[in-house]
Amino acid sequence: MAESYKKLSTDEARRIKLVMTDVDGTLLEDGDELIPEVTQSIQRLESLGIAVGLVSGRHMPELEGMATVLGISGPLIAENGGLAKLTANSDLFPLGYSREPAQRAFEKLQRLFPDSIRGRQDNEQRHIDIVLHYDSIPIDTLRTHINDDVELLDSGYILHLIQKDITKGTTLQRLLDDVIFSDITKDNVMVAGDAPTDDSLFKLFPASVLVQNPNLPQNWRAPLKQMTRYESDLSFGQGFAQVARHIIDLRENAS
Repeated sequence: MAESYKKLSTDEARRIKLVMTDVDGTLLEDGDELIPEVTQSIQRLESLGIAVGLVSGRHMPELEGMATVLGISGPLIAENGGLAKLTANSDLFPLGYSREPAQRAFEKLQRLFPDSIRGRQDNEQRHIDIVLHYDSIPIDTLRTHINDDVELLDSGYILHLIQKDITKGTTLQRLLDDVIFSDITKDNVMVAGDAPTDDSLFKLFPASVLVQNPNLPQNWRAPLKQMTRYESDLSFGQGFAQVARHIIDLRENAS
C-alpha cells in the first residue's frame, strides 16, 4: 500500500542513481508544455548525479525532443516499452520486438468496425505499437476480437495495440542488464507513473512512486496504490516535482 513520499528515507535517497518517469499524467497534465517546477527538479537531480530517463507511450522523436530540452542523461523508452535507447543520443537498443501482431490486430478491427476504428496520424513515426481511435465501442468488446499475441492497452488518454509481453518494466530491466549500467541495480532505480500502463514498472522496481492523476477513475487508481511504495500529495507535474525535491533535500542535507 502506497505511503506518503515523505516516508522516503535519507538512505533510500542516497541509493538512487536513476529516476525513470512516465510522461503523460506524471510530468504533464495535458499537452506538451512542462511546468517550470518539473524542469527545475529534473535538472537538479541530474546535477546531483542522479540520471533521469523517460518511459512513455509516446513515440521516440517526442521523447528525444523532451530529453534535449531537459538535458537528461538517462534512457528513453518509447511506445510502452516497444522501443528504447540507452541515452537520447545513442542508437536504438536491439530489443527484437515486432509490429506485425499489432498490425494484424489493427487491420482486423478495421474490417470489423470500419466506421469506428481509425489510426492516429503519429503511427507513421512509430515502429512497434499502433495507436487507435475508437467510437462508441466498449474496450472489452475490442479485446474479444484480438489474438493472444497482442495486447490492447488503455492509458487513459488513447488505446495502444502492442505485441504481447512488451511492457515498460521488462524493457527497462533489459536496458539495466546492459554493460553500460553494470553499477545500477533495481535498488538504485526509482520509477514514477500514474496509470495502469505503468504497473509493470511498479511490480519490478521496489522504489516506486504513484503520482496523483485525478482524471483517472478511482477503480484504476486503487489497484495502483496497492502495488506502489510511495505516492505524491499533489497531482501531475507538481506531484512529480514535490517527490523530486524531497529526494534532493535528503541528498543535500546528508552531504
